Amino acid sequence: MTLDHQTTADREIALYIHIPFCRRRCAYCDFNAYADPGWEFRHRYHRALLDDLCRSTAGQSYILRSVYIGGGTPSLCPAAWLAEILEACRRQFVWHEGIEVSIEANPGTLDASALSGMLAAGINRLSLGVQSLDDDLLAILGRIHDRRTAAESVRLAYAAGFANVNVDLMYGLPQQTAVSMRDTLAEVLSWRLQHISAYALSVEEGTPLQRSLAEGRWQLPAEDEAEAIEQVLRELLTEYGYSHYEISNWCLPGYECRHNGVYWANGEYLGVGCGAVSFLDGWRFARLRDPREYIAAIEEERFPVTSGERLGWESRLRETMMLGMRTAKGIDLADLAQRFPVSVHDLLGLWREVPADFIEIDDNRIRFTQLGWDLSNEVFLRYFM
Repeated sequence: MTLDHQTTADREIALYIHIPFCRRRCAYCDFNAYADPGWEFRHRYHRALLDDLCRSTAGQSYILRSVYIGGGTPSLCPAAWLAEILEACRRQFVWHEGIEVSIEANPGTLDASALSGMLAAGINRLSLGVQSLDDDLLAILGRIHDRRTAAESVRLAYAAGFANVNVDLMYGLPQQTAVSMRDTLAEVLSWRLQHISAYALSVEEGTPLQRSLAEGRWQLPAEDEAEAIEQVLRELLTEYGYSHYEISNWCLPGYECRHNGVYWANGEYLGVGCGAVSFLDGWRFARLRDPREYIAAIEEERFPVTSGERLGWESRLRETMMLGMRTAKGIDLADLAQRFPVSVHDLLGLWREVPADFIEIDDNRIRFTQLGWDLSNEVFLRYFM
């Protein structure tokens, strides 16, 4: 695959860096993540990642709007490795003033020294995979931490100097109730986090959790209980002043995730590391998924890409609408009419068949109602796919 690069001296992109290793895989995990293969292999991966970063710009000059180090559990990396990664980024890219640099971390992998090292490396946003504060639910999920460890990780993060902390939560878990959700939220909200992400459990085929559910070991919440769990989530987060700015994301004023905002706007991004996806110059392409194949390609000085496609404007328009409608702001039809060869009138026509109680239209801006948000997947499958 050949990329048709344009001049990029003033073009902003987001950068995703994938570090796929965990202490162990969780029972629900279907991500491109692997149990810790040992220091030697992880170091080979680290060296390959640095080489990938150094080659990835191909003579272009991108301005980095955000950096997101995800996984896996990148907080397993020594702070010195993280510093090397971000120093390579500084050499290869122009840094946007006020750049957001995030890292995913799991409770149970952090201490004061590691957190101080992250800050010193230039990381200024921490995203903690807490998922729940119910120890029984954490055991079902196969997490390595408990309630106490999660709370201690947040305390250590603030003590180290982090001023932008996100916690990931999950709902719709096996055996979960509205009471247990309320109990988790009561403590999480006492931490006064800047950002909270809350994701509905997706049971993926072939995972240990899927097998346990199929065998009847655990039960997912009944429909009425699942609705009560979501209601508790919305009511408490709203009561505590969090803005529901995207289907799965809540924040205090001014703390929206800038990196994810690039995705929701269908902007350009570069992904490095095994399995990482990029979208540049109209091309979407993915790096080799298997860490061994990825390392081999880098060491043999081959471009470590497994697939790519050039997207036409119709596909990009459809994706831009679907991603933008995940946000509370929705989509600006006048802006879309400038980005794509289509009129505001034609864009309005695309939404004409969607039931009126699913959407709001105001000054050429369309957004979902709460009902529309709840049924957004069904809306897109029925009317736009």
